[in-house]
Amino acid sequence: MSDYVITDENIDAVVRYLEIFHPENATREFALFMLESTKSAIHKIAIDNPDGLAELYEQVMSSQKRRDRLDPQEQ
Repeated sequence: MSDYVITDENIDAVVRYLEIFHPENATREFALFMLESTKSAIHKIAIDNPDGLAELYEQVMSSQKRRDRLDPQEQ
């Protein structure tokens, strides 16, 4: 986790998401804040509540399976 470096590409992707769903916060600064907060939150879960990390993993996998069913070409 500590090897993860937030890139301009990551920030741009979050800005695109924000433009669609939360246009009032669609700035590079807010996108960076979201990425840093998420990184910190996942680290905290891993340290304080490893079972929470397992639950997060299951949610991600469930989401991935739904996406695969909707568009099997996108993998």
